[in-house]
Amino acid sequence: MAEAAADGKIEIQDQIVRVAGDIGYEVGVERGRFRFAGHDVSIDQRVTNVYRREPGGWKMIHHHTDTSPAMIDVVDKLQK
Repeated sequence: MAEAAADGKIEIQDQIVRVAGDIGYEVGVERGRFRFAGHDVSIDQRVTNVYRREPGGWKMIHHHTDTSPAMIDVVDKLQK
């Protein structure tokens, strides 16, 4: 069975990070490329990540991005 997503690299740019006590968040733009279900996908989308300080370090507790038109195109192709 083929991997759903592979061979990718995504970076966050235009990053802003804020911390208040044991909660922190970052906003920025995720940019990158990867293969999804055999298709090359390029993304450029806004992102928000929320973190909580726990024993051993910071853990991501929420991740949200814009809808990716490139991902929608791949899903549409898979449904046909």
